[in-house]
Amino acid sequence: MLLNSLEEFWESEHPRFGESGAKGWGNWVTSGNPEYLSVPLPSSSLVPSLSASDRFRRWANEESDSDLRLIMPTRSTDETDDPYSTVLFSDIRRLLVPLETTRTKRVFRLIWLSLLGLHIPGFSKALSDISGENWDDRWCYTFLTRPAYLRTLFPEDVMKKRQLSDAQSGAIVGSERVFSRGFGPIKNWGYGIVGVHEGLIEANWTKRDVEHVDEGFLRRVFQQCRVGSDDREWDSLAIAFENALNSKR
Repeated sequence: MLLNSLEEFWESEHPRFGESGAKGWGNWVTSGNPEYLSVPLPSSSLVPSLSASDRFRRWANEESDSDLRLIMPTRSTDETDDPYSTVLFSDIRRLLVPLETTRTKRVFRLIWLSLLGLHIPGFSKALSDISGENWDDRWCYTFLTRPAYLRTLFPEDVMKKRQLSDAQSGAIVGSERVFSRGFGPIKNWGYGIVGVHEGLIEANWTKRDVEHVDEGFLRRVFQQCRVGSDDREWDSLAIAFENALNSKR
């Protein structure tokens, strides 16, 4: 009975979790199950840089752009060439479970942050330790495929700037080694070991961490997932996210 009622809300296409104007399933029921005029998807922001005759590269370019923009599924009312981008309630009905405890709700919202591209060091490993199982949690490492991280891991101009040796008065002199910060682009430590405001700059999210993320969607997730009046951990993450956005600008 509960799932049937939820299915009615899902198929009404009202704004859901994280979307603009979302007020929740309960608000929709108390309002008398009103109809909703779905807003179509925004047009692609991709600027064509390849000739129209090169259809294979254009297709690859469009797919890469969609991977960055279309994180959430499309609606049944949207015009799309990909029918699999729409998630029907029948697709997820058997996967739904009730989240009743405060702890599970906190874990659920951290999973959302990971899926939306904000890396939380040690989070996946912490889940495996608690459950006693070695889960395949590669879903929370997809942030490594974003252009900002790929450029850091595989810089294009390394060999151009590299000087192997120099000559002074006919003598070969090795070039001076200049070392950069050894931390690297990947934040990797146990969950909860380092807080986001402990003075360690690497512990905070930086402009690289929030590049190509949906800022508006994440802001709404932080607003809608707050639990209780004293939710310090969640508020700290929200402040760290805003600081990263400000540093990007």
